[in-house]
Amino acid sequence: MNVEMHGKKISAVLWPDTETEKGRCLMVGYGCDDMYLSATYHGDRDEFWIVQTKDGTEVARHNPRYVETIEWAKA
Repeated sequence: MNVEMHGKKISAVLWPDTETEKGRCLMVGYGCDDMYLSATYHGDRDEFWIVQTKDGTEVARHNPRYVETIEWAKA
């Protein structure tokens, strides 16, 4: 990932679950209205977040470090 990907739309995110061997999945239309990548430069580092929105309001940010799979939305 790089900062040029800022604002790129995401359709689904999958997290591994090592305790139950079942992963967690968040999909647009099922639990959120929209997801996108926030990719910003802070002078000495890049910072990445998966932003989840509901009714046009940000409701959560997820650290992509712990994500297993990101499915990008079709343009």
